[in-house]
Amino acid sequence: MIFLQFSGIKKTYNNTELLKGIDLSVVRGERIGLVGPNGVGKTTLLKIALGQVLPDDGSVTLSNRVKLGYVSQEDEIASDYSLFLAMLESYSEMLKIKSELDDLELAVADGSEKSLQRYGDLQHQWEMMGGYNLDTVIKSTLVGLGFSESEFHRPISSFSGGERNRASLAKVLLQQPDLLLLDEPTNHLDIESTVWLEEYLQTFEGSLIVVSHDRVFLDHVVNKIVELDHGLLETYHGNFSSYCDERNERRRLQLKHYLQQQEEIENIQDFIHRNLAGQKTKQAQSKRLALSKLERLESPTSEIKRAAINLQVSRRAYQSILRVDNLSFGFGNTPLFLNIGFEIERGEKVGMIGRNGAGKSTLVKLLVGQLEPWEGTVEIGRNVDSEYVDQELSILNQNDSVLDTIWDIQPQWDAFQLRSHLARFLFFGEDVFKYVRMLSGGEKKKLALARLLATPANFIILDEPTNHLDIGSREVLEESLREYEGTVLFISHDRFFLESVAQRILALHEGKLHDWRGKYSEFAEKIKTIPLRSEGVDKSQKREDRKQERRQKNIGTARKRRLKELEEEIAALEMDIDSLQTQLLDERHASDWERLASLGQEQNEKRALLDKSMSEYYQLIEEDETTDS
Repeated sequence: MIFLQFSGIKKTYNNTELLKGIDLSVVRGERIGLVGPNGVGKTTLLKIALGQVLPDDGSVTLSNRVKLGYVSQEDEIASDYSLFLAMLESYSEMLKIKSELDDLELAVADGSEKSLQRYGDLQHQWEMMGGYNLDTVIKSTLVGLGFSESEFHRPISSFSGGERNRASLAKVLLQQPDLLLLDEPTNHLDIESTVWLEEYLQTFEGSLIVVSHDRVFLDHVVNKIVELDHGLLETYHGNFSSYCDERNERRRLQLKHYLQQQEEIENIQDFIHRNLAGQKTKQAQSKRLALSKLERLESPTSEIKRAAINLQVSRRAYQSILRVDNLSFGFGNTPLFLNIGFEIERGEKVGMIGRNGAGKSTLVKLLVGQLEPWEGTVEIGRNVDSEYVDQELSILNQNDSVLDTIWDIQPQWDAFQLRSHLARFLFFGEDVFKYVRMLSGGEKKKLALARLLATPANFIILDEPTNHLDIGSREVLEESLREYEGTVLFISHDRFFLESVAQRILALHEGKLHDWRGKYSEFAEKIKTIPLRSEGVDKSQKREDRKQERRQKNIGTARKRRLKELEEEIAALEMDIDSLQTQLLDERHASDWERLASLGQEQNEKRALLDKSMSEYYQLIEEDETTDS
């Protein structure tokens, strides 16, 4: 059965032909991933299906027996009720039955045969519609999407925008539509909620069209990929990984056929050039006519433009980039986390994860000095130049132009330098004069990165850097961060991004920070057998675990003390060597050969001591990591 059909859909915006004749049928049971760069018309196509946008040409056919559900990127539920009561609004028919059942109870008690018959019919309907499991279904859906039971009776108006978006998704799922249209459904979900949604959609009996840049989500949910590119659709069967493989193969074959045709065209043109005025004039004319009618293949190498992000390191920082000791913080009298401690060293790529509301962004704001801790310390290392981009992109002034955003922090740059820098982030021509408030979410994210990178740093802190970025931009950012010689700390729910970039995982869970040195996939596999949750763990086991932790801590105390001493020695030696180098280059000593020889000898001695200290330091680090593993 065909649920939805697009036939010859065309749409033009601002003299740009966005959709050039779209044909697509959605049948029962299909789970389609609609992919493509930002701005190519994916959301527009969904809105055309809903009737919210009218096509310039073509038609949309939606079966009148199909119940449609839709959640947009920024959809926020609006209700005067509490969260739980707002969910009940999805069951209007069932609630009418329940209300009539309640009204009939008195009549049934009076023994009315007609009322008794009606009551029995309604009770059967209530049972068949799952009325007795209604509360359970609502609770499991809300908990699955990241709400705690303590939030069920909070008014909708008290929730944040992201929470209201999740509530909107929950309400649509509870309506049990036949055809579900989802536009970036994982934007406001943490990893646990995304996994729950994946499992839900895997058993969803209806049809699905989902716009998403979450590659793992697409891999787990869809059975067909439809790519929208240059106004046309190209269909691939299978999940996202299959699409990537098949797309590469198609591109390879297209390039092969294109090159073959180019060679054939060149041979024909050569024949025409040699024979147009000779004995084979008619053959040459015939070939020229055939060549003019030849349908020429486009070069598949003209890929969509992608941002070229080149991360520069400001200067070499000392080994310790960030040290956190016994950090505690909360709101009011409620602690968010207690006694957190960790250290980040030069060159590390650290991913921070945790459920929504666990305190990840709050912790980062403590690290950058935007909040004051209850207790504990945050120590930034020497020579550390840090830059921070939060989720809200507060480093952007909404009333500035794109050009002014960079000019404000690099006033000495000329127009060519400013435009060249912005071009790396795909801001060309008149785009640079747009106001920030006019940009899309993806464009704002790229502008924030452009501003961040206009001044080189050696420690970058990013909060949800992939939000609103399309797959191509995410891949570029991943590659840039992997090659970056500085240090990175980032918060993310994007599992593909975490796996690609992070060498270490900090998991914030129930007020505690769990430190895993290794890939995200290894961490995810580990917690399947040893969950982070503390509920249900035997108290004696907890006590034994704490004793073991104390034993391990005592064993490593001397080593850590020595590491601290070595860090101070290394820092002092590096400063001495820099000072000696400055004296060696001082023009006042240029003719004092004895002085220069003495300084050179002292510098060599300091370098030897530095090498020895560094060797001992890395040996202790290796022993420490071996003990931890």
